[in-house]
Amino acid sequence: MTAPTVSVVIPCYNSAKYLPETLQSVIHQSYKHWEIIAVNDGSKDNTLEVLRAFAEREPEKIQVIDSENQGACAARNLGLSKATGQYVQFLDADDVLKSDKLENQVGYLGESSFDWVVGDYTMFDQTMEIKMGFVELASIEEKPLETSITSIINTTNPLYKTACVKNIGGYRVQWPSAQDYDFHIRLVLSGAKPGYLSGKTFDKREVAGSISSNWVKVNRVTCRVIEDLKPAILTQEGLTDTARKHIATLYYNTAIHASGEIADLEHDLSEMASWWGDPEFLGSGLKKMIAKALGVRGLVHLDRLRFAK
Repeated sequence: MTAPTVSVVIPCYNSAKYLPETLQSVIHQSYKHWEIIAVNDGSKDNTLEVLRAFAEREPEKIQVIDSENQGACAARNLGLSKATGQYVQFLDADDVLKSDKLENQVGYLGESSFDWVVGDYTMFDQTMEIKMGFVELASIEEKPLETSITSIINTTNPLYKTACVKNIGGYRVQWPSAQDYDFHIRLVLSGAKPGYLSGKTFDKREVAGSISSNWVKVNRVTCRVIEDLKPAILTQEGLTDTARKHIATLYYNTAIHASGEIADLEHDLSEMASWWGDPEFLGSGLKKMIAKALGVRGLVHLDRLRFAK
């Protein structure tokens, strides 16, 4: 029986600096039944040359698509449209897979009823020398909706059955950030079952100045994603108080830090209240006391003044 192929889809934009290490982490996988579909998303550096050099060495396994710049989501979808594998692995062009990731996750999905599987990963600085954190997602099997709402499931972490990814239409291109957040909540809402296999799957490089590094802008877009998916989320039996409080907190932090028009503030406060109607979601006892005395609106104004200094 032929082993299933994993289609590794890599969107690449000005990635030449880190791309060789990323590509080598696929080439050196203990699981050898893979194909790479690398999409050059209109890079201005020599990313395309790096990709073509690797493709010359592995012409039967590495496909390079040269596209005009449309963003990472469009590049992932383009790569997905060319995928021939039973499984798909999305890989950011500056991340590094652990050598046994594909072998372990293919084996897990092949022996289970799950449609996709996640593991654990370590976050490093830009040099990959300073450890910045460790992410573990063991709760996803028992509480898939809550986990997808309260955690960011990074692009590179999961392995998916290709069919379930195509079933939801891949990534949605309208979001300038929070694309993984939108993608994985939609995957859960579609009924695709996530599994968890402990162990590190990859090392994530935190690149300074990236879109995802500006958490205030990401928070604002995350709130827009929640609003877009709200009707579907509210119908789910798996919607927990923890998830509701997390969403209320997102709106609270956005109201403070993403200051804009009064209409934006009123909208944030209204949405916050629709998810959790009292100050209980606030972590600080002092904040709860102030909110009870002045209302959440008054607390937000005080926090705006505090963070403006």
